[in-house]
Amino acid sequence: MDQEFDSELISIEIAYQLSQKQYVKELHVPTGTSISNAIKSLCRNKNYPNLKKNLDIDAVGINGKVRDLNTILAKNDRIEIYKLLSVDPKARRKIKSLKSTD
Repeated sequence: MDQEFDSELISIEIAYQLSQKQYVKELHVPTGTSISNAIKSLCRNKNYPNLKKNLDIDAVGINGKVRDLNTILAKNDRIEIYKLLSVDPKARRKIKSLKSTD
């Protein structure tokens, strides 16, 4: 982050999923911070030592809308880290229904 130390801090959230559990972490970052830098800041946090190696980022969004990693954050933004689906939801339902009829 290239901001000065006296920069105003804004509150944001980062939502992501590891394994089968979803997490939402609140961070305070300087005004002018990008999505990329906010995620890097979370990964460097000593409270989440395994986050960096376990976090797969396929796309990111803010409040449900896909955004570029260089997007500058605003107060109360919620960054969402999206992962590619391993199985299409429609295909999963079809497989499940076929198994239940056996």
